[in-house]
Amino acid sequence: MRRLTAEQAAHERLTEFVGAAVAVDRLLKLERRGWWVRSAPMDAGIQDTVECYLPGRGVLTFPLDPGISVQFPNEDPVQTFRDARLSGAPNFAALDPVALSELLCDLHYLHHGGAMR
Repeated sequence: MRRLTAEQAAHERLTEFVGAAVAVDRLLKLERRGWWVRSAPMDAGIQDTVECYLPGRGVLTFPLDPGISVQFPNEDPVQTFRDARLSGAPNFAALDPVALSELLCDLHYLHHGGAMR
């Protein structure tokens, strides 16, 4: 089971993932599982945010750079998380520990690769 330190859990931002480069194909695989959702398309059909809806409460939002093209999702095969911010809960300590562990497993998969949980 993955955990945050007490200091990390006291915040609503996961700074270690700000600036993280993630592969689009991994984001798309996670989206098929249900927790992860891309934003509605903006200008030129670009989806500029991905959100992770946690069971119970809490949404973790990741603005993307450069964003995912709806028409050509793999046009930019690597996206950068510009932020990693929690809403709907005061901090990560308020989340269900199992859901938080699942989220951290997903983030590890996105950032470092390996097998999905």
